[in-house]
Amino acid sequence: IMPSKDIYSEKLDAEGKLERIKGRYVAGGHRQDRTVYDDVSSPTVSTEAIFVNVALAARERRHVVTLDVGTAYLYAHNRFENYMELKAPFAAAIVKQNPKWKKYLDAKGKMVVRLKKALYGCIESALLWYEYLTSLLGELGFKANAYEPCVLNAIMNEVQVTITLHVDDLLLSSVSQKNVDTVINFMQSKFEKITVHTGKVLKYLGMLFDFTKDGEVTVSMDHYIE
Repeated sequence: IMPSKDIYSEKLDAEGKLERIKGRYVAGGHRQDRTVYDDVSSPTVSTEAIFVNVALAARERRHVVTLDVGTAYLYAHNRFENYMELKAPFAAAIVKQNPKWKKYLDAKGKMVVRLKKALYGCIESALLWYEYLTSLLGELGFKANAYEPCVLNAIMNEVQVTITLHVDDLLLSSVSQKNVDTVINFMQSKFEKITVHTGKVLKYLGMLFDFTKDGEVTVSMDHYIE
């Protein structure tokens, strides 16, 4: 049985300024027995792949946007059998929502629950999310690159569309604005919380990409050295 914890972190904008405070309730995956799992590691996009894709986007004069999926992991179903102990305040909130669950409270007001979703903190959650998202994008014809599984491509209206994927942050590009809009609308139909960023200057994974000059892109991370 895993413990649980509520954590809070600062979310900064592209200039390193405070944007908001993010709160999450996470599982103590450090208590999971890794010997009972096969490989649950999830691929992550390489820095080289990001730079190659933004360079191609600039050279081909593509439309570029970034998307952020809120509470991403919770959309993925958990095919593993995981149990977690809820802290008393959170267990009380659940009982308040549905009083019939009061019988599951222990003497300290805590509760043990089975996780049906890929909760943050579990060692397999990143993989479950990756499988879920790439399966959804497959409905639009996206296929992962054989050498870079976090770069996905599709052909729409005879034009290529590329997605660079880092967990719940997506960098989307295509020379066709219609194709970009199609992907955005699809994502908005599948996820409740989608943040879309457009424009010539975009933040992605702490880096600032500036497409202002035609056919070129510059990359900066000034706030890390100021």
